[in-house]
Amino acid sequence: MGDAGPGLIGCGSESCRVAAHEACCVRSSSGMERRDCVVVPNGPRFDGLARFGRHDSLTRGPCAVSDSVTQRRLHCDGASDCGAGELCCEWSAGWSTCVDATRPGACGGVELCRGDDDCVTPGAVCEQGICVRSGREVACGDQSCQGAEPICCARNGPPWSEPTFCAAEACPPHRSFELRCTAHDDCLDGQLCCASRQRSACAWFCDGGTTPVCASDADCKGVVLRGEDDVGGSEADQCRGTVLPTVSHCAPRGAFQD
Repeated sequence: MGDAGPGLIGCGSESCRVAAHEACCVRSSSGMERRDCVVVPNGPRFDGLARFGRHDSLTRGPCAVSDSVTQRRLHCDGASDCGAGELCCEWSAGWSTCVDATRPGACGGVELCRGDDDCVTPGAVCEQGICVRSGREVACGDQSCQGAEPICCARNGPPWSEPTFCAAEACPPHRSFELRCTAHDDCLDGQLCCASRQRSACAWFCDGGTTPVCASDADCKGVVLRGEDDVGGSEADQCRGTVLPTVSHCAPRGAFQD
């Protein structure tokens, strides 16, 4: 395995060098994953990134995220790959860059970390390569998932009676529902718990494929549901159930339950 120490990005059997403007390009096709180090000019910082990290310079050239088989492009995998006062942010669009940690909302996704890295985000600890709220407990049926097993897994088909359970890293393939949060309190200060049809996770913004979770209609007043490209969208005014167990989310009035 490649070394993922300071200034290096673990990339399969390789180690990408941040100082040489290398990034780890992760491509998937037909169930196979390939990781390669590629030289990308100007990394690991890109001016002008906001919200979900979309930017023209990241959709062209080597390892273009618009490529149908490219899943991720990592310019860092921990704060020690970045400069003083910066953190490594993985954006929902699929790449990681170094951003100014002192600017509120500078990271539109999650902070990446390595086991020997301290998280820069206040109140966060490093778990499975991402910085999460310290001491969080995720509601999971009649139990709570925490500590070494912080993820709640549930089946998305029969037998519906099969109970939910907690997992350490990811849910088994036959358990399509993966809950990493069920309330905003499971997340870092300022983050939201965002739900899609298959999973829930904490993020600084809910992108066009996810919506904020809720407990009542009052939680959804004034919430704008963004379009897939963070353009347009509609205002939510009701809290409705989802196919995810124990999770409700904000939706426009008149929308059907998922």
